[in-house]
Amino acid sequence: MSFKLIKYKKLEWVKNASKECGAQTKVIEESHSEDMVVKSWTKKHGQMWVSCKPEKCMQLLESDVGLYEVLCKFPQKVYFDVDKTTNLECDGLEEIKATIELWFPGAVMAISGSKTESKHSYHIVLANYKIDNEEQREILKWIE
Repeated sequence: MSFKLIKYKKLEWVKNASKECGAQTKVIEESHSEDMVVKSWTKKHGQMWVSCKPEKCMQLLESDVGLYEVLCKFPQKVYFDVDKTTNLECDGLEEIKATIELWFPGAVMAISGSKTESKHSYHIVLANYKIDNEEQREILKWIE
């Protein structure tokens, strides 16, 4: 595997430089326990990853760098990534929220998303529920 280092926003980001990939794994494995691993995906630089302090991540969010947190450490808040591609005349958000409430009573939901003609996409994070390990995350995949 080969990687390319890019200096961007005063950080050294790692990009894949071959079809073998592995940049994300490299950054996760080399990150410090208190750091966050994030991915930036922009037209100019493509996909690249970095590990940095949470305070630096907050600074990065102040500009549009196409930033995504890589969920690779526990604990994590319970989250759902819902993509709806059928029956789009009804957005379905109320049904989704009701289903979550059945499994997670009193859930405090932070919801973001988008709607297009072909898909409704929702990202829902439960502020008052967490998972502590990979086994718990696997169990969440069974909730529909």
